[in-house]
Amino acid sequence: MQGTFNGQPLSFNTISNAASYAVYGADVTAYAGQTGQLLFTLPAFAGSSTLDNIQFSTNPVPEPGAVALAALGAGLLGFTLRRKAS
Repeated sequence: MQGTFNGQPLSFNTISNAASYAVYGADVTAYAGQTGQLLFTLPAFAGSSTLDNIQFSTNPVPEPGAVALAALGAGLLGFTLRRKAS
């Protein structure tokens, strides 16, 4: 899937996956307060794919690096606490 706002490409991140659908997010804060055309295109080979339930939210899209860093920090904290308990 590709999306553009006034001809400028949007970068999508996968937020979640399920058996029959996926949820994607894109940061559009650079276009706040602007009026323009928002276009979505699906490749011809997408088959029966559909696009529905478009929502706008003020919640930030989590960056994959931030989630990985948080998981690493939690793992190191657990390791440290486990070593102190021994």
